[in-house]
Amino acid sequence: MCETKTFYLWLLQVIGLLGILALCLWLAMRPRSPNYTIVNFSIPGANTSNESDHGSIQYELDIGNPNQDSGIYYDDIFLLFYHGEDKVGSKTIPSFYQGKDKTRQVIDQVDVETRFWTVLRKAIMNATAELRVDLSTKIRYNTWGIKSKQHGINREGKIPIGKDGKISNKKKKVKLQHASKRWKQRTIMCETKNLCLWLVQLVYILGLLGFCLWLAVHPRSPAYTIIKFSVPLTNHNNGSSHGRIEYELDIKNPNRDSCILYDETFLTFYYGEDKVGNKTIACFYQGKNRGKSESHRLSDQTDVETRLWTDLRKAIMNASAELRVDLSTKIVYYTWGIKSKQHGINREGKIRIGKDGMILNNKGVKLRQASKKWKL
Repeated sequence: MCETKTFYLWLLQVIGLLGILALCLWLAMRPRSPNYTIVNFSIPGANTSNESDHGSIQYELDIGNPNQDSGIYYDDIFLLFYHGEDKVGSKTIPSFYQGKDKTRQVIDQVDVETRFWTVLRKAIMNATAELRVDLSTKIRYNTWGIKSKQHGINREGKIPIGKDGKISNKKKKVKLQHASKRWKQRTIMCETKNLCLWLVQLVYILGLLGFCLWLAVHPRSPAYTIIKFSVPLTNHNNGSSHGRIEYELDIKNPNRDSCILYDETFLTFYYGEDKVGNKTIACFYQGKNRGKSESHRLSDQTDVETRLWTDLRKAIMNASAELRVDLSTKIVYYTWGIKSKQHGINREGKIRIGKDGMILNNKGVKLRQASKKWKL
């Protein structure tokens, strides 16, 4: 349970950090919409005394790409000019590609529909004329050779016209803005939705990569095996009042990228519920597993408590003896020079003893997780 909880906390931290990095990366690289500005505008002949039944609108449109990392593919651009609710003229700009951080100038003219010319001309002569220009198109961004999906563009601007038939504001140019608040809100909602979906996908992928990386570098617990074990003098006829347990413990580090620093290791031997002996192994350092197993072997012995020796000896001579060995310690991993927090280790194993006082069948005993409660 402790290891699982630690893993999930670590995974959440990694995903959170990767999500923040992804958001910063997205904000840094996210393409910005192109800018559309009418820098020159005029309606020739509107202020002359010679009344004509037709006229034209002359304009210069600057299309700016503000992105230093993205080119833009434009579909056909549709320009519509309105006087009030009446459409007085329209123009189509053919599709084109615009390089990074480039500006394209479009200089052209639009014929005013005859039936609206007279009204527009009178409004210009009275200095009350105002045209609305609508621009619509679809674009694709090309970032690092990757094309984005199509994005709809809809802009509008109001052009106040003086008696001279030119833009009457101080700046003498009109920057086209989002077509309406409703359109702007809709665009923001779409972009936010796309951002959220993109972030979820990216965080999922990064989380999966983080999980795979964690599995690849996550240190595994050391393996403990009692490879030799004996209880001498148990098969002799003369009964002794005391005895001892001799053992050889193999401690193996399975990690190729992690060293292990062990605190003191406590070994306790039980016969039934009675503790018959114990031993403390001094703390030590174990290197990485490089090709062949990095193993630490310890041969030692522990005296059996006198009051329990007789019962244990009888059980061994009847081939019914079974000891339980408990091992506990704390370890710290060193992975790529980074020190982990302390991890508690608790293992146990059952040793079946034959009449000769040695492990039955001469098989080593691998110590496992101490209990389901500990493992959970």
